[in-house]
Amino acid sequence: MPSGHDRLGNDEARTRRVTVAAARSEVAAQVPAAQVHSFQRPVLVLNPRSGSVQAVRDQLLETADRYGVQVHEAATPTELLAVARKAVADGADVLGVAGG
Repeated sequence: MPSGHDRLGNDEARTRRVTVAAARSEVAAQVPAAQVHSFQRPVLVLNPRSGSVQAVRDQLLETADRYGVQVHEAATPTELLAVARKAVADGADVLGVAGG
């Protein structure tokens, strides 16, 4: 069983990840819509196991939907590569990756 110090360290690390993810989300929300809408087929790939993605998942999905960004999930590097290659083959003109 982890000591109190280990749990505290994990809690602090989790808090830092959530804080960083929230800050990234806030910055992303300030990107002008015109800049995002200049892409015809934007794709975002999420790592569902990432703590930062889990912390802001709903915001990411809502923002992606608002801007017409297609979202896929890939939990491993192999899946990420396959999803990214398929997205490009299907015509993605910009590819973003979140988490991990």
